[in-house]
Amino acid sequence: MSDFPDKRPPARALSIVPKASIAQQAAGGSSLGPKDPLTLNFVLRALQQWWKIALPLALILSSTAVIIAWISFELSYRASAWLQIKEQQEYLAFRSERDGQRFSQTQLELIRGPIVLERLLSTPKISKLPEVNEQTDPLEWLKKRLTVKNVGGSELFEVSFAGPNPENSAMIVNSIVDSYLDVTSRDNAAQRMKVVELLNKQKDRWANEVKNARDTVRSLAKQITNKDPFIDNSDRQTTVIGSPLAVLQGMLIHAEVDRTILEAETQALKETLNSEKLEVSEQQLQESIAEHQEIQHLKADLEADQSALVAVEKKAGPASKEYVEHYRHKVENDQQKLATRTSQLREEMRQKISALDKLQRDQLIHDKEIQLTNLIRQHALLQDRVTKELKNQVQSQGDTVELEFAKGELEQAEGVFQRISDRVLALTTESVAPERVVLQKPASVPAAPEEKSPLKMAGMAGLAAFFLPFALAIAWERRVKRILDAQQILEESYLPVAGEVAALPIRRLFGRARGARNLSRARYVFEESIDSLRTSLVLSDELRDLQIIAVVSSVSREGKTSLSAQLAVSLARACNQPVLLIDADIRSPDLHQIFEVPLEPGLVKVLNGQNQPPEAIQLGKNQLVHLLPAGRLHKSPHTLMGHGAFKTLLDQFRPNYRYIVVDTPPVLSASESLVVAKAADGALLCTLRETSRAPQVKLTYDRLLRAGANVIGVVLSGVPTSHYAHKYGSYAYNHR
Repeated sequence: MSDFPDKRPPARALSIVPKASIAQQAAGGSSLGPKDPLTLNFVLRALQQWWKIALPLALILSSTAVIIAWISFELSYRASAWLQIKEQQEYLAFRSERDGQRFSQTQLELIRGPIVLERLLSTPKISKLPEVNEQTDPLEWLKKRLTVKNVGGSELFEVSFAGPNPENSAMIVNSIVDSYLDVTSRDNAAQRMKVVELLNKQKDRWANEVKNARDTVRSLAKQITNKDPFIDNSDRQTTVIGSPLAVLQGMLIHAEVDRTILEAETQALKETLNSEKLEVSEQQLQESIAEHQEIQHLKADLEADQSALVAVEKKAGPASKEYVEHYRHKVENDQQKLATRTSQLREEMRQKISALDKLQRDQLIHDKEIQLTNLIRQHALLQDRVTKELKNQVQSQGDTVELEFAKGELEQAEGVFQRISDRVLALTTESVAPERVVLQKPASVPAAPEEKSPLKMAGMAGLAAFFLPFALAIAWERRVKRILDAQQILEESYLPVAGEVAALPIRRLFGRARGARNLSRARYVFEESIDSLRTSLVLSDELRDLQIIAVVSSVSREGKTSLSAQLAVSLARACNQPVLLIDADIRSPDLHQIFEVPLEPGLVKVLNGQNQPPEAIQLGKNQLVHLLPAGRLHKSPHTLMGHGAFKTLLDQFRPNYRYIVVDTPPVLSASESLVVAKAADGALLCTLRETSRAPQVKLTYDRLLRAGANVIGVVLSGVPTSHYAHKYGSYAYNHR
């Protein structure tokens, strides 16, 4: 006969599966919610959580930003010049087929690139300007303040520069435009004339080829037909247009001309680049030396010794004089080392930069030579095909074979000569065509600064700084996804919410009369929220036969122990029968302190076989709540809970208690909680408002499902009394 009080028949076997879990399992995955969108609800929840910290921080940052913007504000004068970059080259007789959009983009990058700007900085009138001379990196300073933009989608482009001096700003813009126009016009003209010169040589060569080919055809024709084909044109045979031979000969002529032109362009590029002296600007040299690792180390040593010297000089007293002299000597040595090494590196860096420039030039020539090689191969293949086609056509003509070959060579030579002549004529004619880039308006001295007052800049900086803490708060909440209300649980995880529990009431130190009333009201709301949760569990059709309830949580400090204790008290009060409360959190037990009972003997000794279950059950102040404390752990909890020992113990308790509530360890940090949850009829997943995180709740739910536990739903605890009362109302009853 068992010594347990109030025996009851065993409850029926349960098969309780939440609808949400069924839907998720049917969807085929453990993902418990959609990707969190940035909704207005979420933003308001995040701001509600952080506004007490974010608002003061925003005010401080905003004030600081306004002050910094106001102090650092300087007048800036923007000067602008206008260029017209035509989409298509204007022509006199020969139209260009260049891509207009790509040409315009190339010009924009050229204007704001190092080719133009370094040339600009090498001029004394620009390099000696105060605002340029005081910059550690003048090239980057120019790039940041230079703007090149298209105007309204037209062919007009605005080149503008903003600087502290209006006259110098206008001079810098005009110098940039002049440098750019000089680069483009000089390089293009020089290379064009060189190509024309080389093509004229090729034209003369092919004129001789045509003359020799005509003489050969005339000689062979007189031998065979006794006629001059160039006098009696009726006897001269020509290739039929559209025949395979005509097509091949046309392709061969094009290939020959392309090869000839590319040879001329390659030769012109070689002569142009080789004729230009590789000069390294002082700006390039200084930047390369400054970026050298050894120079950076020497500068760091110098700065450290200078700082130490300043610190020592501030200290008064005769003892510090020796240290001052010591650090002065070190600073002088550092400066001498830096100057010496800088001088040594100048020639080394000059050679490296020159080698790099030469490598880039060689790469341009190499690319041209690869194209030329491909064209030569293509020409050779076409020549073989033309030869084979000629042989096929003259097989039945006997003695006329040699004559037909000669005619084919003559047609090819004439075609090449004519195409080269056309190309020379086009380059010569279009060299005097209108320029594709035209200066429409040079820069004039700006009459007024861009911004006369720092108000606008200070206002923008203040607004940005003010909203920064709120943006960071939203980003942080989006990352951690702390649970703030029951609706968020539904939105992010689709988990069923079994109920909400108000926060535990706390006694205030001041305002006794009003504090007592507020404490009484808070206690009532808290008890009502627990009773509401208990009622929803007891009256649910799916859960009416529920007997053993495991209260679980993702991590510690999420209110599961308090929920377990209060739920057991509420169940006992409702059914007026003993309810067993088991503290299965044997790693860190708390229930024995809440009910003020001894820790031992407890669950550990019962599972270990040292005590019988009735010997370990304790009675606290509430006689209807029987507590089985955790006991003191001396071995691995997995060893105690494993092999079905805990489930067997629960089965022994079933006939004697209507309800059994089990407080479990956190699921994510103590895996034995899965054994406890699986052995129970149902598990309540406890979350704490403003503490629990949605990803952890999802992971916990997934692990419980995989372990075979029946998750009844989620309980959101820690809801403020005012929020709970506002949401569900407060309907107190009168009692003595």
